[in-house]
Amino acid sequence: MSNDLLTYPVNEYFLSVQGEGANCGKLSLFLRFGRCNLDCSFCDTKYALKEFQYFSLSKIRNILKKQSTKADLLIITGGEPLLYDLSEVIRIAKQLKYSIAVETNGTLFQDWLKKTDWVTVSPKREGNIKKEVLKLAGELKFVIERKRDFKFVEQFMPFERTYLVPVDNNIEQADMIVRYLKKSKYRSFLKIGIQMQKVYHFK
Repeated sequence: MSNDLLTYPVNEYFLSVQGEGANCGKLSLFLRFGRCNLDCSFCDTKYALKEFQYFSLSKIRNILKKQSTKADLLIITGGEPLLYDLSEVIRIAKQLKYSIAVETNGTLFQDWLKKTDWVTVSPKREGNIKKEVLKLAGELKFVIERKRDFKFVEQFMPFERTYLVPVDNNIEQADMIVRYLKKSKYRSFLKIGIQMQKVYHFK
């Protein structure tokens, strides 16, 4: 198939500040792909599962080129972007000098992931994490709802950069995380995370 005929299910793209993880605070171009292979109850982007339009590679190229003077970091997210072969998107982004970060649940693997600069893996109980993805992870992000989630986190320890994020910045869950950190033998690997975009209400 000619590259000009390639299409991708895109939910949205926008320029904003990354609100989570190691890149928190960085102005970024977000490119959100539709659909996901999981259906998590706490997902805050469920709208991306069914709401998307098919963008041609040419259209994505034009978007990346136009925004390349405004942001240095491209964040590829979803949904679940590893459902798709994005190798051509990655190639174009690299040509435009973007640093590329990917947000994934870690249950799928594509070779193009090796060509990105930063991988955030957010493990879920509903899926099995691919070892190939975990090896590329720069950080792990766990959404914490209840105490039993800490046992799940510990299955991945030790991992140098791990964020424990209370659902929707919930104060009670944040307090629960702090209490856990005080007694955890893995505390040197763990940080409480925040979703800054939900504090300042920016997109």
